[in-house]
Amino acid sequence: MPYPNEHACRLVDPDKLKIVGSEEREHEGKKYRIIFGLPKSGEGGSVEQAYRYPKDIWSKEQAEKHCKDHNGEFEPARETEEKETRETSVYIRLNEMENDNKLVEVKILYPDEFHHKAYGKFRVTKKDLENAVKNFNAGIGAVKDSESWVLPGTYEHPMSGISDPEMTKASGWIRELILKEDGLYAKIEFTNKAKEYIKNKEFKFISPVFEENFIDEQGQEHGFTLRGFGLTNWPFLKKGQVAIALNENYYIKINETKEEKQMQDQKQEITDELKKLTDELSEKVKRLEELETENKKLKEEIEKLTPKNGEVKITVDELNALKKGAEAGIEAQKKLALMEAEALVDDAIKARKILPSQKAQMVQMALSDRKWFEEFLKNTPPLPIELGEKGTDGDAVDSSEKLVKLIEKYAAEKNISFIEAKRRMKSENPDLFKNYE
Repeated sequence: MPYPNEHACRLVDPDKLKIVGSEEREHEGKKYRIIFGLPKSGEGGSVEQAYRYPKDIWSKEQAEKHCKDHNGEFEPARETEEKETRETSVYIRLNEMENDNKLVEVKILYPDEFHHKAYGKFRVTKKDLENAVKNFNAGIGAVKDSESWVLPGTYEHPMSGISDPEMTKASGWIRELILKEDGLYAKIEFTNKAKEYIKNKEFKFISPVFEENFIDEQGQEHGFTLRGFGLTNWPFLKKGQVAIALNENYYIKINETKEEKQMQDQKQEITDELKKLTDELSEKVKRLEELETENKKLKEEIEKLTPKNGEVKITVDELNALKKGAEAGIEAQKKLALMEAEALVDDAIKARKILPSQKAQMVQMALSDRKWFEEFLKNTPPLPIELGEKGTDGDAVDSSEKLVKLIEKYAAEKNISFIEAKRRMKSENPDLFKNYE
């Protein structure tokens, strides 16, 4: 779509780039604008996407030559005959509210070509008005109340950032759009306060708010769309009861391109990201300050607990608690060692490596040298049955028990093991063992 005030030169398809900014340059004393973008593929740096040549500085031929020299696709600015807009003594005024009908039908816009000092030349066609009606009926660019789709009206056009309800509250609501031969009509439900203003002739004109190509929150384009209106006494268009909204909240977008929309979105993304980073940095700085304060307090506490000579002092209660804990730990270790020694001896008794009567002695030996005792059990063969647990002759059993006691006594006197005591006694007095071999 041609631009009203600039010749255009496309170098790269905007759909392949994410627009990030623009800058001005000069060529042979004439300024022109360069639009930059980053590849959406993420490969490579910024590239020149397009050139814009102000038509009041560059002729069509000059701009086209410069574009072709850079292998671009040239499009001249829109050429329309400028029409004079004259003030006349007759305007189409709002209904003076002589009746109390809920809805008032008002002519709000008409097809024509216009020239604005800020936006240049632009055209509103009958097709645009048809699209406005279609979009409104579909709820595009409108809001839903309990009854139907509506568009808001205000008093004048409040600037962005104003929060005073007296300046931003509604003057009425558009509830229906009707396309007639001479233009677009709206059925408006005015507020009681707006009706009083109109009856008192404090407001006499309607200022429509529209966008030439409305883009919704999903990025879908919908073409010409009415967005609302304002009551005013300074209409831009003198041919009827209409004026163009020139403000930051509701404004016409004259031939806004995808590139420009992407550029605005990119600026907003950068602004939002900077704010996010700033907030995160502030939180980290705050946390760092808190940690420094906590660290300082900990150092002070440590200094209080640490005497100058480097020794650490504790209270009597703290010392007693430490002693009690240590004693409990030692006692637990002793109990565990005793349980393990008894289990080891019980296993040896079952294996007939020692006699049950030797249990207490063997437990003490296991406690005194666990490693030696395990090696001793490993190398000790099972005891013979005659010195063991059972027999068929009662006397033999009694005599056997007596012999065992003798060996145990000898082992205790010599401080040797039962097996070693048996070996020595057998060597010294072999007749003692003859009845049991």
